[in-house]
Amino acid sequence: MKRDGFPRARPPVYLFPCRIQEGWGDVAEFSRVAWALYRAGFPLVGEDPGRGRGRMDPRVVPLDPREAGPVVPFPPLHPPRDVPFRGRAILLATWWGLSCRTEDDEGDPVPGPWASSVTSVIRHRTPEEVLTVSLEEFGSAVPSRTFLSRQLATAGWSPGRVLRYMGSPQGKEHLFRYVSAFRRYRGASSPTTLHVVSQFAPDPEAAREFPFLVQTGPAEGSPRHKEPARVPESGPLRVLWYASPPSSRDFAPPLFAALSSLGRPVDLVLRTRDPELTEGDPGPSRGSLRVIPAPELPPEAWDRLEAEAHLRIVSGSQSLVEALEDRAPFLYFNGWVRTPSGKGRPFRTEKLLSLLSARGRSPAARSVNRDLWSFAGGRDLRAILRRALLSPAWRAEVVRRAPSRFPPRYRDMGAYVVEVARSFSREAIPSPTLVARERAHASGRIRSLRPPVSRTLM
Repeated sequence: MKRDGFPRARPPVYLFPCRIQEGWGDVAEFSRVAWALYRAGFPLVGEDPGRGRGRMDPRVVPLDPREAGPVVPFPPLHPPRDVPFRGRAILLATWWGLSCRTEDDEGDPVPGPWASSVTSVIRHRTPEEVLTVSLEEFGSAVPSRTFLSRQLATAGWSPGRVLRYMGSPQGKEHLFRYVSAFRRYRGASSPTTLHVVSQFAPDPEAAREFPFLVQTGPAEGSPRHKEPARVPESGPLRVLWYASPPSSRDFAPPLFAALSSLGRPVDLVLRTRDPELTEGDPGPSRGSLRVIPAPELPPEAWDRLEAEAHLRIVSGSQSLVEALEDRAPFLYFNGWVRTPSGKGRPFRTEKLLSLLSARGRSPAARSVNRDLWSFAGGRDLRAILRRALLSPAWRAEVVRRAPSRFPPRYRDMGAYVVEVARSFSREAIPSPTLVARERAHASGRIRSLRPPVSRTLM
């Protein structure tokens, strides 16, 4: 399309997606938000991530939205050459503070892989004409005290030791340094950047401590057509395991043993690139358990496997979101660590605890919540798997969709970003004014809510 024919009714939205630490969850969420903007009539622009790339943080890999492929599809895009040089523009970024800056708040260099592309977009515009929407890590709106307590518990500290440390001068200094580093790392001081973080439940304490973060519910609406569930009524039980965490090798032996002891034939389909998990055999037999590797499959084939599974063992955030969308019974394993006592502790628990907060505190919910938490730490696998595969009451409860605790405006990340983009388009409001208004409104609404219940569940 020639520049003269570029749609001008709404400002262009430039896409700057990244994979973080080789995961696809951030990209999948980014894709959902991009589709929401596209359906709302905003023209999307795909930049070349290879242009002007300099030194990069190895954890942050820019993704070409023009070639994202069918696994994480992006909407139709305009090339940058078609976009007018001047006028309002919106930048949609993954973790803006890490991916799109050349230096941080204190002037230290940041090897943002998209920095040169961002500079080229804003070169002919004033700062007030550019709004950046940064999609932050799922579940990252966590109070500093809660985050540090979980980290110390994961390292094997007892609750009493954690409490004493938090009240000590060393603990208070630790908390102060964490808050300062979090704000600096995320780029909280940018007046034109709206930091949006999706969670299953709002956290009022985090809204008070980090008011620059706008908390929303997950982005809804998968861009891919999903196969309707058609779980077989006979034959082996089918379990689908997203075996992506590095500690999956350590988790596999007790998982295999638990599945083999159920007294029913079980087919375990492994989505993994690690050949050691399948011992190099396309179908190793372990008694009543058959392990079937599925490292790379077309999207349609993977959708069929999901639809035919009796149970999913998911990891990260977006496979969890998809299981909830599909109303598919699931368990959660995002990796674990061994404490000095030899017990397993779930790794990076903020996503799971956010979900447990959203699920509520009814007796049935608390029972399933305990199972989800125990399974994530590798405890009581046999009994939990038996309930997850064979108990109709358990399976009905785990897929029950609890009412959202977010105010209506913040229940869907995609819908919220679209509303902000429309305000920026029609009100002719300077981006710093819009960002300040959105931060104040969101933090005020979230702070007024009840605190999450997950801190008292485990």
